[in-house]
This record gives sequence, C-alpha cells and structure tokens, in this order.
Amino acid sequence: MNVKLLMGATALVGVLAANPSIALAQTQTDGGAQKSAPTDDEDSTTPKEIVVTGSRIARPNNSSIVPITSISGDQFFQQGRNNIGDILNDLPQLRSTFAQQNPGLGVGIAGLNLLDLRSLGTVRTLVLVNGRRHVPSDILNNASSVDINTIPNDLIDRVDLITGGNSAVYGSDAIAGVVNFVLKKDYSGVQVRANAGISGAGFGANQYASILAGHNFAEGKGNITVHAEYARQERVFGSDIPWYQSADGFGVVDIDPSGLKNGSDGYPDRVYLQDIRSTTINRYGLVPINQPSANPLCGTGIASTNGAPSTVGGVPYSCTYIFGADGRLTPQTGTRYSSGPNSGILGGNGQTGREDKLLSVYPYQQRYNFNLLGHYEFAPALEAFVEAKYVRIDTLGSNAGPSFSQGTYSQFDYRERTRLDNPFLNAADRTTIANAILAAGCNTSLTVTCDSARSFSTSANGVAGGKLNAADIAAISNGSYRFVDARQFADSGIRDEAFRRETFRIVGGLRGTFNDDWNYEISGNYGKFTQRTTTYGYVDKQRFLLSYDAGRNPVTGQIQCRAQFDSAAALPYPNTTTNVARLASDIAACVPYNPFGAADNSAASKYFSYNAVDHARITQFDVSGFISGNTGKFFRLPGGPIQFSLGGEYRSEKALYVQDPFASDPAGYTNA
Repeated sequence: MNVKLLMGATALVGVLAANPSIALAQTQTDGGAQKSAPTDDEDSTTPKEIVVTGSRIARPNNSSIVPITSISGDQFFQQGRNNIGDILNDLPQLRSTFAQQNPGLGVGIAGLNLLDLRSLGTVRTLVLVNGRRHVPSDILNNASSVDINTIPNDLIDRVDLITGGNSAVYGSDAIAGVVNFVLKKDYSGVQVRANAGISGAGFGANQYASILAGHNFAEGKGNITVHAEYARQERVFGSDIPWYQSADGFGVVDIDPSGLKNGSDGYPDRVYLQDIRSTTINRYGLVPINQPSANPLCGTGIASTNGAPSTVGGVPYSCTYIFGADGRLTPQTGTRYSSGPNSGILGGNGQTGREDKLLSVYPYQQRYNFNLLGHYEFAPALEAFVEAKYVRIDTLGSNAGPSFSQGTYSQFDYRERTRLDNPFLNAADRTTIANAILAAGCNTSLTVTCDSARSFSTSANGVAGGKLNAADIAAISNGSYRFVDARQFADSGIRDEAFRRETFRIVGGLRGTFNDDWNYEISGNYGKFTQRTTTYGYVDKQRFLLSYDAGRNPVTGQIQCRAQFDSAAALPYPNTTTNVARLASDIAACVPYNPFGAADNSAASKYFSYNAVDHARITQFDVSGFISGNTGKFFRLPGGPIQFSLGGEYRSEKALYVQDPFASDPAGYTNA
C-alpha cells in the first residue's frame, strides 16, 4: 500500500503602508474589451466602488496599485456555458493548462479545471473566494490548486484577475497573480435558469440548471441566500467529431546529417500531411514483416542526405499485415513515407487511432453544487457572516487509450509474442505469415532491422529480431515460432479513470467599520476535499501472459491457456514470491484470449483486468484577520494621510493519498 501524507502550516503577519498612487486597474466592459479605468480627474463624480483584491487597503477602483481585470457575473450568465473555468481560460492572461479541453495531460486530472496565470504553473496562481483561501482539489498535481468546477456559476458577482505578482500580500503561491471570485452579497429574489445544448454534428450534449434565492431582512441589515445547481456534460471521443476523424499533421520527409550550416540542407524536413495511418499498432492486430535491403518488397525509407531526399542507404520498410474485425489477415495498403523500418503511411486500410473509443477528447462529468451565504449587521462596527458549500463532482475520462502490446519486451516476457500454432489463428493466415517470414529471412520486430544480426532478449527469454537462424526456421515449421502481433486491447476497455470528488467548506467571521474609515475582519475557514478514484482497463501482468498464451490441449482438443496443459508454460511473471504463491490459482482460473480481430474476449478480459481503487483527501484550516485604514484624522503628510493595513494569518493544510496496494506494485500491475 502506498500512503502519502503531506502536512503544512503557515503563519503570516504583515504591515503595509502606502500613499495614493497612479491608477493601474482594468475593468472588463460588457463587450469583452479591456480598458484602463478613468483617473480621478476624468471622473470625479463616479461612485467609488471598493476593491479589496490584491491589497487589504480599501481603495476606489481607479487607484489600484496592481493591474486588475474584472469580469462581471452577468457575462458568464450571458454566455450560457456550463463551466466558468473554460470561459476564463479563453482570456489571454490564462493558459489552458488543466482544463476540460485538456483531459489527457496526466494521471488523476481528468475533469479538473485549474487556472494558470501567465503560464507560470497552477501552483503559482492563487484562487480566492471573497478574498479568502479555498481548499484545493488537485491531489495528484500539486495539492494546492482550486478546482474552478466547485465555484457556483450563478452566485458570482464578479471575478477579479490580478496579473501582477502578489506574493508580498498572499505568499509564494501568488507569484503569478490572484484570481478572486466575489460572490453576490445582498441578493434578493428568486432566479431559476436552465439550458441545454449539443453541437450541430450531434456530439457534446450538455445540460445545466440552477436556482438562486435570497432575502433581505431587518431593514436590510441581514441577508440569507441559497443556491443549488446541477450540470452534466456527455463524453466525447475522437470518432464522434466528423472533422477530427482524419489524423492530419506534420510528417518527416527529409533527414539532414549533422554539422550542416544553419542545421539545414535547404529542403523541408517536415510537410503537412493528411490521413496519416499507423504501421506499428492496430486494435485488431498488426504483423510487421521486416524486409532485407537486398530485396525489399515494400520500399525503402529515406536516408540522411545533404540535399534532396533520397532512399540511398535507407532502411527498408517493413511490410505490414493487419487483421480485420473478422479476425482475417490482409496486407496493409497506403502510401509509405519517412524512414524505415516503421514508416509513416497515408490512407489505406490501417487505423488512424481515432476510431471507436481509442481517443477521448472530453470527459463525462456530472456536478452538484449547493451553497449558503448569510450575514447580519448588529452595528456598523459589528457584522457577522457565514458561507457554506457542498459540491459533488463525478467524472469519467482519460486520454490514455486501451492497454496494448507490441512485442517489444518492454514490460512482458516472450509470451507477449503470439505462437504460429495459436488455435485462434486462421490456417490460411498462419501459412501467409509463415511464408512471408521465411521469404524475408527475418524475425518480426518493430525495433530491430532485418539486416541486423539475430538479437535475443535474455530478460524476456525470447528472440527480439534480426536474421533468422536454423532454430527459428525449425520453430516456424513446427508452429512454436512467436511473431509480433501489435495490438491494442480495445476489447478490454480503454484505460479510464472514474472520479468522485467531494468538497465541503464553511467560513464564519466578524467584520465592521469604525472610526469612519477604519475597517477590520477576522474569519475562520475550514475546507475538506475527498477523492475516490477507480481506474479501469489496466492489466495484471501474470494473468495477462497466461491468458494471452493460448493453445489447443492435445488430449481434449479444447482451446485453453497453454499453462493449463503444458507445465513449461506455467511461469510466474515477474518471478516474485507473491506471484509464485498465486500462480496455481491463476492458472486454474485462466481464460484464453483471442488476439485476432474483434472476437468476444469479455471473459478473458475480466480475468486479467484489474480495477484499482485509490482514496485521497485534503483538509485546510485557515484563520486570518486584518485591520486597515488611514491616519487622516490625526496625522497627514504633504501628499495626504498614511494608509495602512495590519494583518495576520494561520493556515494548516494536510494531504493524504492512499494508493491501491496492487496497483502500487509495478512488478505485478501494468498501465500499458
């Protein structure tokens, strides 16, 4: 079991003094354009709205000492989108580092919306709610960033973005700046909103509904506001998007030798190509037949040249065969390009990697958000306030695709390659593969060229590639030869992550104004975040190899896992005490896997797949207070009174991550 516990506590005390300064604030107009706020001379009659983001010194919005961009909550409302994080990430100040549009940037982050000011990293962007810290939600990223999905959409009054460093005020996590979500304070009335949408091509359906109700009482001294929202977005795969089904991009068409002036021979090394297919893997299976330089049947790759692209001295392309959904073998078609042995290929019958559910573009997400805001003013110098929230977010998504095997021995032994006498292989296709290997005189491989000397992997106890020898030819004759079948195990499901993230937060405190222009606030803030993660589509290494190595029992004639009738195949992997101890039971329960086509492998997949469950939590306790004002009543300098702010903060944060005990052991568990 892998358990990680992180604890931290911070105590800050600060004093700030300043004279009136030049206006640097920015406001966001209803049209979306940004402009500098007017100076005092330009508009002396405009009411002075107080802005506290970035400083505890109360200032009108036209005299902030740091650049602020403010976006009103109405702008989020008018756009009608479900996720405010996606809206904010469209701003030039923010980089879309971890967002709904980027679901595949790492393990454990699908569904998170984290803000990254000026591309300095989410850990350097501080997110506040009403000027106070919020419990983080990114346990597997840096355990310090707030998931913007937990912010209630319709309760936002405005969002202030400070793009100037504010580490002096808030600490090192505000080096890039601060994003402060200011919630509605005195809402009165009832608002019900709902919307639904779907793309014109029929993908990406989403729904949103919210209710907001507030009431002022005691002649405006108090207010209570409640809010609830529900949001849902459907999963989107690459195959759902018509214009994304073709894999287009830059491909290598020229290779320059080293040492050239300006590093180039004047010919473009890469050009933009359309409909790129794979020659190294297929969800139904792909067999590479390496070719000798003397007689390459599928062409020769480009070589390094100081001049126009040339194949002189290049490595021959492997001839590739692919299995169809019916399990039958056919030569791969298309136009090959680039270097050998594994070429690029345009068009034809290979796969793009965007078929079916191979590529996840947008995760599924369902969100429930409940909030309570309240305050009551006993006197101008004494106002009590409270904030409480509960958020539950269920997310399913990842961009890892299915587990796969390419016969490279990077994580398995020799059983990763398929025997010629595998009973699931059609007899005619068995003959085609055997004859093609014998004609080429080369072992199948994605990593070793045909002209290389025969290579043997001692760690995997299997032939890696190179020229055939007598033993290889004999193995082809008796059916024991093992060839590369590069396959994605899409029939076992994609490597997905299901998250249940829950956030609870409560804030309470006192604030007030006295001495005309002095104000203070003291507050306590407790938040707790929990996460339960279930990972799907990963495999138990030992069980996978037992299942993948299928054969026909010579006594019963039945197709079984080879280890069930051949003791030589009854091998633990890796050879650990734990795996040796469970080997007999694993063999007894083994279900053979058919590695050709789209056969029903549900029983075998259930046998060797492992769904890991991890648990995590983050807690935050924060107590802060400040008093600010100016000395206008008793002391003035030639430039005016001294403004000041005196504050202190104590913060304690704890993070705990408990990984599934089997998944934490790389010897038995694989995410390939």
